[in-house]
Amino acid sequence: SGTIPPDLIRYNTNLTNASYLFYATNISGNIPASLLMYNTKLVDIQGLFGFCVQLSGSIRNEFLKYNNLLTNISRLFTACTSLSGSFPSDFFTYTPLIKNVELILNQCRYIDITNFNIPVTIIPNIVNFNSMMNASSYGKLSGTMQDIWTYASPTATKLDAFKGQTDFTNYASIPNEWKGL
Repeated sequence: SGTIPPDLIRYNTNLTNASYLFYATNISGNIPASLLMYNTKLVDIQGLFGFCVQLSGSIRNEFLKYNNLLTNISRLFTACTSLSGSFPSDFFTYTPLIKNVELILNQCRYIDITNFNIPVTIIPNIVNFNSMMNASSYGKLSGTMQDIWTYASPTATKLDAFKGQTDFTNYASIPNEWKGL
């Protein structure tokens, strides 16, 4: 158990893949805002914090500001059941190449997604939305979900993207195929 040192990977500036770096570890506390700041060549951070159930606080604004080459953020916060606060509105602003958001907030329960915003120019390029915010048997997210289904490619996978998220204020307007129905 311990917190993440803000400079842990700062000097590894050629790092392209940080997948599963902290996956299922006992790290606790907040995610340092500058953790990935110097890793501008990152392409894949799949599962970076997945199953870090003691990780607390909120997801920081501009967390991915310097990571504009990212394509895969699947499982990024899956089962981070202690994260809370509002999802940053600028989270996807700096990641124009994102292709995979599968399971990104799967099994999270204390995050308000009202500010969740993927720029509409990026949404058609995402190929995998599967279980993006699947409530599974855990708690539900709150807020109003962005209508990403309006802009998504018809060929994008979306199996159970919002399954069980009946607390979304706009749940009724989400297409059944996105709700796993």
